[in-house]
Amino acid sequence: MTNFNFSIIFAEPLKHFDICDASAAVPWGEDRFFVGNDEDNILRLYDSHQSGKAVESVDINEYFFPHDDEEIDIECVTNLGDFSYWITSHERSKKGKFKEKRHQLFAVQFFDNDAILGVIGQPYQKLVLPDLLENSLLKPFDLKTAETIAPKEGGLNIEGLTATPEDDLLIGFRSPLKPLTLPQPEQPLKPIVNPFFRA
Repeated sequence: MTNFNFSIIFAEPLKHFDICDASAAVPWGEDRFFVGNDEDNILRLYDSHQSGKAVESVDINEYFFPHDDEEIDIECVTNLGDFSYWITSHERSKKGKFKEKRHQLFAVQFFDNDAILGVIGQPYQKLVLPDLLENSLLKPFDLKTAETIAPKEGGLNIEGLTATPEDDLLIGFRSPLKPLTLPQPEQPLKPIVNPFFRA
């Protein structure tokens, strides 16, 4: 039997402020990261080595339609190539009301200068209406019904995004779920082929 000597280092936890409901984060450089949350339309830059308030805060509300102060409901982000792709929940309100501004898929490019970042191209708002609803592969999940109801009642709700080795994006859904004869219900994963073209 081989013996291994090791020690556990207890580091003080870092505390970052100015945000209370973080939902997406992506690294920028070697020692900073951008964070989005689902309560406002601001991307905040933090130091990954020390606690504190945001180093920079960038309001991106002007890029989205309708042009009001309602949150776009950012849920997740992933890096792909020179861009980070951000996606919103695409869900209805708690009362089942359609929220156009929550339908956003957009690309951001970060700069090492005073501009900090920029939203590239036009945010894509047709991911659910009509793209996903008309996709025959997703028919078993009955997205046409899920899109019409509140998320707490099983309505459509996007909460996952990741890049593949083929440079595509995979979108993960919190709901709806498809009951199966398995320990856990199946959640749909929807690939976006060649997102560079869409951006």
